[in-house]
Amino acid sequence: MHLTEHEADILPALLKKLNGAKQTSTEKIADAFVQTLIELGFSDEANAYVDYRREDEVNFKKQTETTNRLGRLIHHDPTIVNENANKDSRVFSTQRDLTAGVVGKTIGLTMMPEHIAKAHLRGDIHWHDLDYTPLSPLTNCCLIDFKEMLGHGFTIGNANIESPHSIETATAQMSQIIANVASSQYGGCSADRVDEVLAPYAEKNYHKNIKEASEFFDDEEKIKSFAVKRTKKDIYDAMQALEYEINTLFSSQGQTPFTTLGFGLGTSWIEREIQKAILKIRIEGLGKDKRTAIFPKLVFTLKKGLNLHPGDPNYDIKELALECSTKRMYPDIVSYDMIKKITGSFKAPMGCRSFLQGWKDPAAVVTLKKNLEYNAVFKGSQKGTVATATWLMPEGSAYYKSLDGTKKTRIAKIVSVISNVVASGDNSNRVIIGFFNNPITHAFSSFANSVDETFYFYDDTGKLIDFKDGTAWMGLASLNHFSVPRDIKEEVKALSGAKIYTPVGDVTVGPEHHVPAYDLGDGVFGDKGNNWASYAIAKVTNGATFRWIKYGANNSGDFHWDESKKTYMNADGTVPFTGAGNDVNAWYQWAMSTDLYGKEKELTPPTPPTIHYQHTNVALEKPTPTEVTYHYDT
Repeated sequence: MHLTEHEADILPALLKKLNGAKQTSTEKIADAFVQTLIELGFSDEANAYVDYRREDEVNFKKQTETTNRLGRLIHHDPTIVNENANKDSRVFSTQRDLTAGVVGKTIGLTMMPEHIAKAHLRGDIHWHDLDYTPLSPLTNCCLIDFKEMLGHGFTIGNANIESPHSIETATAQMSQIIANVASSQYGGCSADRVDEVLAPYAEKNYHKNIKEASEFFDDEEKIKSFAVKRTKKDIYDAMQALEYEINTLFSSQGQTPFTTLGFGLGTSWIEREIQKAILKIRIEGLGKDKRTAIFPKLVFTLKKGLNLHPGDPNYDIKELALECSTKRMYPDIVSYDMIKKITGSFKAPMGCRSFLQGWKDPAAVVTLKKNLEYNAVFKGSQKGTVATATWLMPEGSAYYKSLDGTKKTRIAKIVSVISNVVASGDNSNRVIIGFFNNPITHAFSSFANSVDETFYFYDDTGKLIDFKDGTAWMGLASLNHFSVPRDIKEEVKALSGAKIYTPVGDVTVGPEHHVPAYDLGDGVFGDKGNNWASYAIAKVTNGATFRWIKYGANNSGDFHWDESKKTYMNADGTVPFTGAGNDVNAWYQWAMSTDLYGKEKELTPPTPPTIHYQHTNVALEKPTPTEVTYHYDT
């Protein structure tokens, strides 16, 4: 007779024995269960359960004994040597990794709670990569920033590697990066938008080929035709080399690095050629036997208007991708539009299948705002220099490029000098001057009719960068128009070292849709009608000075100055205007940019800007965060 038929008798009796205990253990439950079975006349079943428990303990002890598992490895136990299909146990480096993995697993099992370890051994759950974790502090998968590393150089071992000068060198460097990353973790690694990442280096090949062809031909068409044909061959050879290099690599784990290449969004002829080369090489197969390459895993991206439907500019490459997938399993296909809709952004899958996406902690929103904004309050208008903010720019964040794009100088430091603040109203208003971490959406003012600002850009040596005439442009964004009840308009004027122009076409800057600003006369640019936000562009020299103008209401709305609290307050006396939790405080009155249209970029340095306020009548309220130091003249 089966015990399940007596469940109604066994369970109440078992619970009665455990009744009243605030906590218990598996051993106590097992003992109570045996006693219950005996009392109910199930002695044989009780003895069978005791034997099962004994065998379970013996098996667990074996699994956590290093010598036992090493013996199984030495005798080629298939459950150990064939556990990972990506590892060839006949290779010495793999055998070394399997030996380390055996030790790691036995120790790892003893590090976790016993019931978790036993659940893993029974197969109830699976602890992924037990041979590395929890014993080793290794990461799992990685979405490698190849764009940053190839663009600005990197260090591997004893070598400082500079940015490559050809696509062949770029792919060779990629394979070295992949090998080193794969040896420092236990998961896969990915290259996002590899066609777009490698295109600048293929373009260098093209310019070299143009130069070479010019030595033999005078006809421009022949020169270009030769350069294009040679560059296509360079691209094919480089991508074929990358495929072979990845498949012949062995990481310190004794396996071919689990690598993923994401591509398909590039639109230039070079980016298209890289996409086609990746697919043609995979279709061709590996080696003399034309075997299907397992790595790198290929992920082709479909996007509406680009390659999804007949007539799209890259539809021919989609057809090639589908041919490749039917013949060689890969590429996998992902939808740009759907992934962006679901997650808010698009990236290639990290490693084998997981997508690395941003995460926002709702509880951290207020803290985030506090960390973005530094402000101080002044009483009335201020003459001369009022505040100076300095941003030290991280590597790879900002560059000044020559017109032909061949030379670029890193912008290492940006300095903003605020001066000549004119308060709104009768000049008795308290004026708020503040700065952001991001030097693009860098500063804001409130309760001011006008503010002058001068920009300085420095190179790595600490010298001002020499902006050649007509080569440096700045976007002047967030020329907002707040309608009733405030009815405020914002405008900009170049005072020195700059000339402002009306741009062509609308843009999106941050969350706002911007329309071109108008020349309103006397060098002032702004909105002519009721548009929410407009923008202009300016040709600048280093040290250019602008005047940011605001007129209409006092920009106070429902806020008022509270003298006792030394800050602006809501009409009901709650939530200080300078408090980071107030969305209105996110009004910034201008934005600058090193690109043409002032589109906001992620240039936030890892540390806050250094800010110096040069006037004494700063409100007593400490700006946020308090670790930013303010120096006041006496």
